[in-house]
Amino acid sequence: MKRNYFLMILLLFLTFGCSTVLPLPKSIMTANDISKVDHRIIKSNLVATSYGFNLLGIIPLAVPRYNEAMEKIYLQAGDLEGKKILFANATLERSAIWYIAFSIRKLTIRTDIIELLNDSQ
Repeated sequence: MKRNYFLMILLLFLTFGCSTVLPLPKSIMTANDISKVDHRIIKSNLVATSYGFNLLGIIPLAVPRYNEAMEKIYLQAGDLEGKKILFANATLERSAIWYIAFSIRKLTIRTDIIELLNDSQ
């Protein structure tokens, strides 16, 4: 009977955790004065994530990758070949959910894609 309680408590501790956001979203592009050039919005509010896994919170077995998330952004955007594009309102957010035995890391990129129609400034 005591063993069953111990296993239930152990299972309870392993399934509960907490969540953190590290750090707050920050810009990943420089400021551009887009009002001076002709442009059009190709896609708005594209969101892509990449996940990672840490054993005991400190041993990374899989890390969230920026390149993986950007590949997902390009897939959502469709055919961009030959177009002059830029990412506007881009943010990069890192977060983690912590459990007793492991943590799950998440990298999220959110952006708008704009096409520049001419080079005149």
